[in-house]
Amino acid sequence: MVKTGFYTLSLTALISVSILLIGCGNSGTDLVYNDGSGVSIRASGSGIFVTNNTPKDIHNFLIEQNAAAYTDWIAGCNDINKIVAGGINEILYADILNYRKECDLLFYWWNCKQAESGGQIPEALKSISLKTK
Repeated sequence: MVKTGFYTLSLTALISVSILLIGCGNSGTDLVYNDGSGVSIRASGSGIFVTNNTPKDIHNFLIEQNAAAYTDWIAGCNDINKIVAGGINEILYADILNYRKECDLLFYWWNCKQAESGGQIPEALKSISLKTK
């Protein structure tokens, strides 16, 4: 039993290290994105600007593509990473987990809706891969 647990941990560590050593490929959309949905993204010298031209608030999460392989996260409906309707938010490169300029970024965004319990719950996630070069 202990051996199996150690083996699983070792294999996970090996895969994580392999991902980091392989480096990054760029296969995403250019780092200017606007699909007509009302959410647009563009790069600046210090970070990524996200514009929310939709009638509803959006929530978002931005991560480097390789870090996404070993990072667990869930969509939430609090004020963290919230962009109000008609608002613009800058996400600094320093705030992006494992950010490296040669690696693609994964950008996720979602709306929230009223839950029967009275709180807010996330709706379907949308995502796009963004090139950084």
